Formats: sequence, C-alpha cells, structure tokens
Amino acid sequence: MAVDDHSRMAFTAILPDEKALSSASFLAQAVDWFARFASAPAAS
Repeated sequence: MAVDDHSRMAFTAILPDEKALSSASFLAQAVDWFARFASAPAAS
C-alpha cells in the first residue's frame, strides 16, 4: 500500500510475491497512479 500523506489517497495492488522485481513494479505503478491525480512524489 502506498499512501499520499497530504490527500490521504491510497494505491494498493495484489502481487504474487515480495521479490525485488515485484516491488519495483509496484513502485512504478504507484507513481504512475498518483501522477494521474497530480500527486507526484516530492524529491527528498
């Protein structure tokens, strides 16, 4: 689950495992999903 602290919007996905490739795919999907709502992650 990825949650935007400001808007409280959340992205979830069911993945087959917790391996690096699945995790990287989840992150890419979450960033794309949040970007559709103009809620892109800020650089730290």
